[in-house]
Amino acid sequence: MVEKYNGDNPVNARIKIDYSKKKPTVKFSYPDLKNQFKGSMFIYIFLVWALILLICCYSYNFAEKINDFNTPETNFSNMTQCVDYYVEQDTDYCNERVGKSSFGILWSVLKENKRIYFWFMFLILPPMITYLPFRKKWNKLYPATNALLARKKYRTFTNRDIEKDNKGNYYCEIPLFNNILCNYNATKDFSKHLKYFEIIEHKFYYKRKLTKRSKRKPTKKKKPNRKINENLWYARFYFKQKPELGKLDVVFK
Repeated sequence: MVEKYNGDNPVNARIKIDYSKKKPTVKFSYPDLKNQFKGSMFIYIFLVWALILLICCYSYNFAEKINDFNTPETNFSNMTQCVDYYVEQDTDYCNERVGKSSFGILWSVLKENKRIYFWFMFLILPPMITYLPFRKKWNKLYPATNALLARKKYRTFTNRDIEKDNKGNYYCEIPLFNNILCNYNATKDFSKHLKYFEIIEHKFYYKRKLTKRSKRKPTKKKKPNRKINENLWYARFYFKQKPELGKLDVVFK
């Protein structure tokens, strides 16, 4: 049975999996949890909903064109037919629609200020209702969604790739990746001798960009002019002894 662990935060995390005992233990930690970038599934939900609306609009427009081809109905993009149909309407109503497709007419209507609530009701509100009440559950899917959409890289380690650090520990590593995805499969000695696996950020800082306000009025508690790295990581696999047989396949991004 495969056990699943979740850090319950949609941010990049350090991970350590200890295989030295009968049952593996998993620990999460963070470079700077308070100030790290926090992802959200809302943008994905919004984009999917916007795509659905776009497909519906184009499908409606396509269906209307087929209907116009089969039946001699009024073409509202034609000035003469539009005015004849709306005898009691102001001609300005038709002027705004001349030469436009059904989708173009719908777009013009939506852009009118008095129709702004339509944007909110049909474009913004449904994703908000879908996301906000269940945001914790949605955000648990954020790492898996990013991993699914990521352009993946692959690496296979053999015994020739095993190195030894200054403490005498045997290891192999992915020296640089974004910590979006790291799946691995170890066989034979690589599985038998695996001691622990860890993902850690590279230890350096970005220089913060000072705003004009911070230059003019220094605050009482001055923040350090640096930001910890949370984008560039490395992964290491440590072994009890050097593996001779088998291999280690890694998929990462």
